[in-house]
Amino acid sequence: MTIPGILEEKLSSALKAVLGEELPADFRASVTPSADLRFGDYQSNAAMVLAKRCRTNPRALAQQVADRIGQDAVCSRIYQFPHQAGILRSAPAGHAGG
Repeated sequence: MTIPGILEEKLSSALKAVLGEELPADFRASVTPSADLRFGDYQSNAAMVLAKRCRTNPRALAQQVADRIGQDAVCSRIYQFPHQAGILRSAPAGHAGG
């Protein structure tokens, strides 16, 4: 399995834990390489997309998901930036973050 595939599984699990029954059955979280490596190696806009569908605040949802994923040993760090509400990103353990 690829790194994005592993991160998609971790992200999907965190989304299910946070949203429960509110998570649409047809939703598939995707993780892609970051367009700008200053913001980490991978990113996902799942929180932004789901916040709209679930009628909730994207920043709050992203923070809940980031907190949940941050508890996972495989995901060394997950960042959620206030200026990019709903964007989750991963970075190597030694990365200083934004």
